[in-house]
Amino acid sequence: MMAYKKSKLNFERTGFINPKTSCYVQLENVYNEDKDDLKTMVDKNRYFTIFAPRQSGKKIFFRAFVRDLEKNPTYIFILLSFDNFSNLSMEEFYTSIENEIYPQLIQRLRAIDYPGFDSVKNYLESHRISNSLSFLTLFRKLNQLIKFKKLIVFIDEFDGIPKHEIVDFLSSLRKLYQDWNLEIQTTIQKTDFALIFLS
Repeated sequence: MMAYKKSKLNFERTGFINPKTSCYVQLENVYNEDKDDLKTMVDKNRYFTIFAPRQSGKKIFFRAFVRDLEKNPTYIFILLSFDNFSNLSMEEFYTSIENEIYPQLIQRLRAIDYPGFDSVKNYLESHRISNSLSFLTLFRKLNQLIKFKKLIVFIDEFDGIPKHEIVDFLSSLRKLYQDWNLEIQTTIQKTDFALIFLS
């Protein structure tokens, strides 16, 4: 009779999943009802949600997707996580968003050697995100400053948005998405915009 051999992999219940030591579901062939894969949905400026149980490997999947996008200077991506945001005040919530967005934008624009880098950096230094309106203003200005790129915002744990901000924040995202895509249809294309929610 063979002796019991403990698995080298563990089910992670409390921390970040390490693909080398943790059990997780490998998300492959993620597509919508039209059979568009994730990259196609991004390129078509779609917004969508991927829902899967906790600790199933969503973050690993998206980090791998972003690593693929890093190779192409057309893509500018922002990864937001609202984990532990639910009890923040309005001011804390938007300050936290700013603290996540700005360094990522600067880093990515620098990495792709974007010609308008200084203009974007100067704007970010002068613009504070303090409410849903200033958040909306930020992305409208980015649409003017960053041209011919694909801007992708990944929002993880979006159900962690403070209850008092859900309506205003999600309304701002909806307005951004609608305005951005209407502009693309009616004028010379500037920058595409895609939203991806993980829950």
